[in-house]
Amino acid sequence: MDTSEMTPQQKSARRARIEREQMQALRQVQQAQAAARAQAQQAQERSMNGTRRYRRSELSDPVFFRENQADIMKALKEGRVHEG
Repeated sequence: MDTSEMTPQQKSARRARIEREQMQALRQVQQAQAAARAQAQQAQERSMNGTRRYRRSELSDPVFFRENQADIMKALKEGRVHEG
C-alpha cells in the first residue's frame, strides 16, 4: 500500500513496526559482535605463543586446578594468569 493512501494511524503503526524491526536487527548485530569478541578473547586466552592462559576465576575450581596444576604453576611463573 502506498503511504499516501494510508491513514495517520496506519502510518504511525507502520513507522512503529519499522522501528521495532530496525531495533531487533541492531540487537542481533550487537549480539553477533559480542559473540565474536568473546570468541576472539577466548582464543587469545587459550593461546599465548602456543601456551594456555588462565583466569583467576578458573583457578578457584578445585577439580580444574588439580587437573591442570602443573601447567597452572608454570603459568603463574610466566605471568599467564590474569584477573577474570
